[in-house]
Parts: sequence; structure tokens; C-alpha cells
Amino acid sequence: MSTDEASITLTQSVRPLRIAFLVAPNDRESLLKVLRLATCLWGGIFNPIVPAGRRLPSWWPRTSRCADIRSVVAGYLDTFEPDYVVPTADYQCTWVPGRDVLALDELLSDAHEEIGYGVSTAESCS
Repeated sequence: MSTDEASITLTQSVRPLRIAFLVAPNDRESLLKVLRLATCLWGGIFNPIVPAGRRLPSWWPRTSRCADIRSVVAGYLDTFEPDYVVPTADYQCTWVPGRDVLALDELLSDAHEEIGYGVSTAESCS
């Protein structure tokens, strides 16, 4: 078979990175930073913002699956299956064993505050 007769077809699917942000509901500064980042990332609707305060609110229904805030966070992460988890507070770092964790500041590269992980919406449109 000559090289002129051979052909190869390659099909590849791409999807945006899924990044889960853990944010305490009363941490306005982190929430605003996360909202700005999620808005700029390709696939932003697939990047959940998970409520992750120090404890469950009193109004949250208590069930065996939702006994404490850690089990609620684990439920969100199991449902969304993120590629990376981004805690916005130090106490949240221990809640995600076995998952790839990024610091919030790692998402932005040092140069010109460009996105360091994932694809920005500006890049996906060009």
C-alpha cells in the first residue's frame, strides 16, 4: 500500500474543565472573585459554586445523607464530578480527600491575570 492510498481519520471530543468552587455563603469577597472567574471560563455553567460554610445552616434539612456540611459538600462534588476543586478558605482544604485541589490564585497565571487552568471565553471565541 502506498502512502497516497493510506488515510487515517481521528475524531476527538473536547470538553471544558469542570472546576468546583467551595465558598462560604457569608464570604462576599471570595464569592465575587469566584463569580468573575466562573464567568470568564469556558464551560462556566459546569463550574458549580458549592456552599461550604463552617456548618450547615439551621434551616437545612437534616437527613442521614446530609448530617453535616462535609457530607453536603461531598454530595455536590459526587454529583458534579469536577476535575478540580478550589477551596476559598483554609478549613475547606481537608474536606476534599482524593480530589485534585487548586488554590484560587492558581487559576490565574501571573502574567496579565490570564487564566492559568481551563480556557477563557475570550480564547474559545477566537
